[in-house]
Formats: sequence, structure tokens, C-alpha cells
Amino acid sequence: MNLRLFKPTIASFGYGLTIAIAATTIWGGAFPLLPLEVQTFELLTVFFYAQSIAFTGSFLLAMCCAYWLPHVFRHIPVSGCVFSTLLGSTCLIAPLYLPAFMYGLIVGGGILLGMGSAVFLILWQRVFASQDTDKGNLNLIIGTGYSALIYAVLHVIPYAVAAIVIAFVFIPLNGLCLRLSTQGVEFGQPMFDDLPRENAPGYRQIVRNRWRSALCVGCFGLVSGVIRALAVGDPSMGFVVNLASMAGALVSALTLVFLWQRHSFRFDPVLAFRTVFPYVVTSLLLPLLLGLSFLRVYAAMMYMIFTFASMIMMIQCAQTSRDYGINPVFMYGLFGTLVYSLQSVGFLAGYLAVPAAGPDPETLAVLAFFAAWFLSITLYFVRGHLKQADADPRNPLQGGSVEFIALEPPGVREGKQGAGVQPGPPEHFHGLRTQRESEFRDRISGQCSVVAKRYRLTARETEVIELIARGKTVAHIAELLVVSENTIRTHSKRAYVKLNVHKRQDLLTLLKEAGTCVNGDV
Repeated sequence: MNLRLFKPTIASFGYGLTIAIAATTIWGGAFPLLPLEVQTFELLTVFFYAQSIAFTGSFLLAMCCAYWLPHVFRHIPVSGCVFSTLLGSTCLIAPLYLPAFMYGLIVGGGILLGMGSAVFLILWQRVFASQDTDKGNLNLIIGTGYSALIYAVLHVIPYAVAAIVIAFVFIPLNGLCLRLSTQGVEFGQPMFDDLPRENAPGYRQIVRNRWRSALCVGCFGLVSGVIRALAVGDPSMGFVVNLASMAGALVSALTLVFLWQRHSFRFDPVLAFRTVFPYVVTSLLLPLLLGLSFLRVYAAMMYMIFTFASMIMMIQCAQTSRDYGINPVFMYGLFGTLVYSLQSVGFLAGYLAVPAAGPDPETLAVLAFFAAWFLSITLYFVRGHLKQADADPRNPLQGGSVEFIALEPPGVREGKQGAGVQPGPPEHFHGLRTQRESEFRDRISGQCSVVAKRYRLTARETEVIELIARGKTVAHIAELLVVSENTIRTHSKRAYVKLNVHKRQDLLTLLKEAGTCVNGDV
């Protein structure tokens, strides 16, 4: 593995701080770094309700603003979410010194932390979506991995000190990293110039193509919400959940980068949901069969899955924004609203079912039935996507699979060129393997496939250059793909830079050189 890929950047380190801060303030327990005697059943319940409503409501508000007032999030000051998160963290520390105002401080802290954390995530998503595919995805994935290391550091120092460090060191530092990263955002990209109400058909198409993915991630959010409710009766479970989340973040980051460095692959959240469905449903029965001692193991497993699914969700939202020129705040707001609403539903269901004394076998049986029912209903609703994807697996954009193009593709590894370094002019495209011409629609499709593999073009860029090679105009391509003309120009410009060509005739010449690979002659 190329360890240089793990070199921290301002964006990756800042995003890692965001996740670590969230893990120590709102995930699993209200304030897990403070004494457990403060975390009573009533206080945790009040906090979770306030925080969940504010967190989910912020995503919904962001989505609505992105649609009706698309330029608002260009001017959201980073200092606003820093102040909200800092004040919220202070409110969670204050009850130790102002017990008479405990409930008011907890409610205020939950609302402020929910809003601040959501806006932090939305603004980071905007940064990652604005970057090129490799840079944006690497910053997001590496930042997720760094969050586990930062979280570990917080547990080395005393609890009281850690709470102060989070509030008055990590949160301002996180804001500084976000501000510096935001300065590099190119707001001239089509995704930021897009006016959603003037592109309503395109947005409707995106919602139709992506809601199944969001629902699948939301399923794991619902189960995690139930687990959060169980953690209210057993605050020590909050530590287990947080530890599992951070372990999942580290393992997910390492695994993804390891695979991505040498292999091109696509990850479809819906197909992944279908794969893990039998195991998740079966594991719901294990606490009933093996006793309550297995409950923490199950909670850890589900939060690891949810952490990975949340990371994939952000990557998919960023990819969709780039491919379709969709406002990244709208895209992430749509996913976040659905996913975190379901998490809140799971928490409400768990809270209503679990007695204050803690879960009993009968309660676990009810919750297991509820979770299994919802998972089954979700599988029923996404079945149409599964049939459609199986029927036409060659369409990578259909259904919204997440695309990872090998950072060291065949033909480039020998020269030890890393991510973002373009290969030189090929000699008959040696080292590449492709399908035979009979497996493509025609020779142009085969030539485009060879060129895409050699130059690491995305699926959308490959689709655009193929249509250009067929003589389609920018306006016609935009109409075919239901996107704006500026979006098509952006994709073609990026593809031309990767291919080192300057006009359509140069592109046709390059495709002709790649023609011998289509029949497997190399």
C-alpha cells in the first residue's frame, strides 16, 4: 500500500476532527467523556430528542434552501457552526457546575450540537464534492480513518480535560480547517451555478434514481437509532457503540484505500444491502437466543456497518453532484433527511419499548421484530432496482453505484505513477485488457472503454466523450443526459485534460489508436 496516500491534508484532518467531535458528543451517549453518574435516563432521553430533531431538521432545511435559495449556502459563515457547536458543548459541561439549570442546558446543548454538527457535515460535503473525484474521495476516506485516531487520543487524557480540549481546542481548530478548505472551493462549477427550479426534471430524475440507496442506508440508521435508545438505559453501551464506530471508520478507510489503489470497482449500496440482509436479520435473533450479553456485540456490529454506509453515502452524494451538476447541499440534504429521520424513528421506537430499568427479553423480541419487518419492507421496495440492475449491468450510472477507478491502473504501475498522474502517450495501449467488439454496442463504444481504462476516465466522462465521438452537440448531449450544457462542458473539459487532447479530431485520432485493443490484440 502506498503510505503517501495517508498523508494528512487540511481537509482530511479537519473532517476527522468533525467525526471525532461528533462521536464524543452526540453518538451513543450525550457526553461519554464526562462521569456516567451525570448521564441519567431522563437527561439522556431529553438530550437525544432535542439533538435528533435539530440534526435532522438542519438537513431538511438545507435541502429546501438549496432548492429554493441555492446561493444561500455559498455564504454560510463557518464561524456560525463553530459557535453553535462550541456553545452546545459548553452547555453539556455546565450542568456539573449549574445543576439547577440542568434540563434547560441539556435541551439547549442538544439543539445547538445537532445544528452545528449537521452544518459542519454539510459544509464538508460541499468541499469534497467541489474537488476532483480522486482528491475529494481520498480526503473524505482518509479523514474518516483519522477520526478513529483522534478519538483514541481523547481517551488517553483524563475525561474532564478531554471535555475542555474538545470545546476550546478541537472545535475551533475544526472550524479553521473548514475555513481554509472552503477558500479552495471553485464556486464557478455547474453544480453551484445550477438553479434547481429551472432544472426540475433533472432533479426529479435524480430523486428517482437515488432514493433506494438512501433508504438502504436509512435502514441501518433505523437500527442504530434503536441501539441509541438501548444505550439510554445502559450508558456504558454508549462507549461500546462509539468504540465500534471508530473501529469501523478505521477499518473501512484502510480497506477502501487498499482496494482502490490497485483495483477498479463499483459499490452499489442497494446490492450491498441485499447481500448483508440475511446476516443482519439473522443476527437480530441472537440476543434472544444467546442472552443480553450478546446485545453489545450486536450494537457494535451494526454501528460499524452504519459508519461505513454513512461514508459511502457521502461519496455517492459527491459523485452524483459531479456527474449531474446537482447542488451538493441539496443532494446531501436529501440523503441526510431520509437517513437521519429513520434513525430518529428507530430511537423513538426503542425508547417507547425499553423500560427505564433496561431491556428485557420481551422488549428485545418486540424491537427485533420491528427491525426485521422494516428491513424486509425495504428489501421489497428496492427489488425493482435489483431487477433493473441485473438486466443491464453495463450501465454504471444506473441505480447510482459508487465508482472507484484504480489509483494505479494497468500500464501505469510499472512507471510507479501515483494518483492524479497521467500516463504518457501509449504505444498501442500495451498492458490493457478489454472486451471483444461483439460485447460492445459497436466499435466506438469499445474504443471509448479502452481509452477510459488507460486514462482513468469516470463513467460520466466516458459517456460524454462517446457521444462527442458520435458527433453529438453539447446541447444534444445535455438533452440526452438531462443535465445542463455547462455540466457537459465541464465533463468534456476534464476528459480532454486527462486525454491530453484539445479538440474532437484529436479525440477521434486517440480512439482510433485504441481500436486494436477492442479485439483483444494486445
